[in-house]
Amino acid sequence: MRPLHHNLPAPRARAPRSAGSGVTPTVSTKRSGRTRDRTARRPLRLLLVAGARPNFMKIAPLLRELRARPDLFDPRLLHTGQHYDDLMSDVFFQ
Repeated sequence: MRPLHHNLPAPRARAPRSAGSGVTPTVSTKRSGRTRDRTARRPLRLLLVAGARPNFMKIAPLLRELRARPDLFDPRLLHTGQHYDDLMSDVFFQ
């Protein structure tokens, strides 16, 4: 069996960013053609997916920390229903 990566293009080089340039990066908005300050962004939406008890145990501390920073993150927890247990799920979905 041949490796799957043999036809991948080489990674493109990026221009280095200057940390002390004093210029605030902007993001173009295609709808209006205007730019907005990147520092005024909405919280990052994150979807955490869990289906079984071990997944919930690993995600719990991460979800707790993300929820403690609502200005930066908007985390959502998705239960796949795999190995569903009412008592365990009630702890996470109240």
